Amino acid sequence: MEELGWIPKTSVIAHIGLPFAAAKNFQPANPSFIFRFTCQNTFSKIAGIGYNLGISWDGDNCTPVYFYTFSPGFNIGKSWYAYIEAFGFMAKGKLPDHNLALGAAWYISNDVKIDISGACGLGTASLDHYVALGLSFRFRAVK
Repeated sequence: MEELGWIPKTSVIAHIGLPFAAAKNFQPANPSFIFRFTCQNTFSKIAGIGYNLGISWDGDNCTPVYFYTFSPGFNIGKSWYAYIEAFGFMAKGKLPDHNLALGAAWYISNDVKIDISGACGLGTASLDHYVALGLSFRFRAVK
């Protein structure tokens, strides 16, 4: 669904993992499921916000895991993008897992991007920290 005023651009993403399709050592007892609403509001040519809400089952455990992301992003000139992201996971009987990430990307061209990101946990159940570097290429489909 496209953005219309304050109504966000919205997509639904669903994944089903079938146990027989996994390598023998990684086969869960049951199918796994992930269901996610992804939303985006654009405030200007410079700023926007993305947010997700979802639920997942891993195939070995009946307890659902709920997850969220909240990510304001900013275009900096024509070639740079930066964001801050809060994300986390919650499941019955477990401590919530809340994290904070920062990232930036440089678009070398319309088809090549370099990015760096890092995150840290905000509680005892959260990830410790990470730093990631990325290089992305877009390959155009032949018509």
